[in-house]
Amino acid sequence: MSRKPRSKTRKLQLQSLSILGVVAVVCAAAYFFFFQPASLLSKTAETQTIPESSITKTAHADFPALFNVVETAEHTTTPFTLHYVLTGKALPDALLKDYIQQLKESYIQTADFTGSNNLVLDATVIPYQDAFYSFTLHKRILQQDVQVSSETKYFFYDATAEKFVTFKQLLNHEEDKLATIVALLRQTVEQNSQYDHLVNAFFMQPDYVPTWRDFERFTLANDALTFTFATNSTPALMDIPLPTEKINDLLREAYQLPLPKMANVVPADYVLDPTKKRVAITFDDGPSPTVTPQVLDTLKKYNAKATFYVLGNKVEESPELAKRIVDEGHEIGNHTWTHPNLVNLTDEAILDEYTRTTNAIIQATGYTPSTFRAPYGSINERVQNVVPLEAVMWSIDTLDWKHRNPNATVNIVNANLHNNAIILMHDIHQPTANALDRVLANIQAAGYEMVTISELSLYID
Repeated sequence: MSRKPRSKTRKLQLQSLSILGVVAVVCAAAYFFFFQPASLLSKTAETQTIPESSITKTAHADFPALFNVVETAEHTTTPFTLHYVLTGKALPDALLKDYIQQLKESYIQTADFTGSNNLVLDATVIPYQDAFYSFTLHKRILQQDVQVSSETKYFFYDATAEKFVTFKQLLNHEEDKLATIVALLRQTVEQNSQYDHLVNAFFMQPDYVPTWRDFERFTLANDALTFTFATNSTPALMDIPLPTEKINDLLREAYQLPLPKMANVVPADYVLDPTKKRVAITFDDGPSPTVTPQVLDTLKKYNAKATFYVLGNKVEESPELAKRIVDEGHEIGNHTWTHPNLVNLTDEAILDEYTRTTNAIIQATGYTPSTFRAPYGSINERVQNVVPLEAVMWSIDTLDWKHRNPNATVNIVNANLHNNAIILMHDIHQPTANALDRVLANIQAAGYEMVTISELSLYID
């Protein structure tokens, strides 16, 4: 069946309808644009604006030179709670505020306005000496109560100079010192299985050339310089502390820790005499308020010098005894804080045991310990690498801790006495103090000098 052609009138009608349709769409769009409520028109603009916030600024409870700041915004879709630190000084505070502003702007730009968002910032302050502080600002962004991003910003503040200090400035711009830091980090990772997640880190690569920007994430405390590195695994970040004793000389002089000097356990005018016989008597686990004074009195009677490996918690309890040990010319050594088996501890725990004890000895005597002995003599390569001082063992174990018998102590020393011997006893057992007079008399009668570990070390390769 053939179709009849449309009349000219019909075509004109259809064309008119099409034109009217286009006009209607244009008019509707214009109306929507020009006459819709202002609240709808401004919705996009509003979502890009940082919400108004309230700010509370107070003196820092622990560090009076600093200020705690809490900034909060109770917004329906983009609230935030920011805890940060200010210094009260114009330039560093301008830098801190600029960083905070960037955080807020980035948060708003990436917010999901179809649901809930939250920005949280936490601050940590780590003091170094009396006028330096490490700030860490940890940012977390949440969407629908799920964390979608996080980052930590690191600052090192010199309150005396009223400025932030970069790691490059901390090492006085010296490339060889940076290379030493990298070598220490590599050694730490290679010798400690707990850092296995970092065996493929950038600084572990054979062809790695150290650059300053790779070491911006650091904190400096009195016990360690700590770096934070990404692991590309779990945990995502890992800290590596380098003991202050190992890095102190690398720091610019203004930032070096004024470490106390070791007690003068070897007189400046000492003359080596290899023809003489000598032994080093050592006492572990003290000081004891009841036993150590008697031991010191007996040593003075025979003009004998000894080395005391003290526990930090005992020094804290009896600081006057630690000072007497040093004042009477004896050597004081670090024997940890709580007498643990160090092999079973993490590097951080080992360093804490060592550092706390060193600090207690310094506070009590004014001197840093010159020697170290691991509890139970339990030592391995990993522990030794963490502890700054070389561990000292013994060659004669009196077993006084076991038998608690003065006669047995005397007999063991007599039977095993030899030149350059290191004798182990404990100044916490009364039977040991009771045996000491005879022990010293016999050693002296056999022609031996009784010296400190440091003095004995002059004769031992």
